[in-house]
Amino acid sequence: MKYVVKWTVQRTLTEQDNKRLLDLLARWEPAAKVEQMLGQVDGMGGFNIVETDDPRALALDVMKFQPYVEHTIYPVLELTEIGQIFAEAIEYQASVQS
Repeated sequence: MKYVVKWTVQRTLTEQDNKRLLDLLARWEPAAKVEQMLGQVDGMGGFNIVETDDPRALALDVMKFQPYVEHTIYPVLELTEIGQIFAEAIEYQASVQS
């Protein structure tokens, strides 16, 4: 399963907190497969594209950065898969008579 992880740095961080966060990130070995890490241009957050069949691994990864970073996790599918599901839904709707 793929996930988009939106992360936002807490606005209340001190300079010492920021250094601690960078230390944590430098030593981090993700439990889930991180396919891509993107940072916002303003430096206040970003997005990770993660793939894992174990949501516990993803939970462990995000919890390692609390209380410095807030995370929102979105399970996602490839657009081709969404298209196939949408086509099946349309077929179902057409098959049901009013």
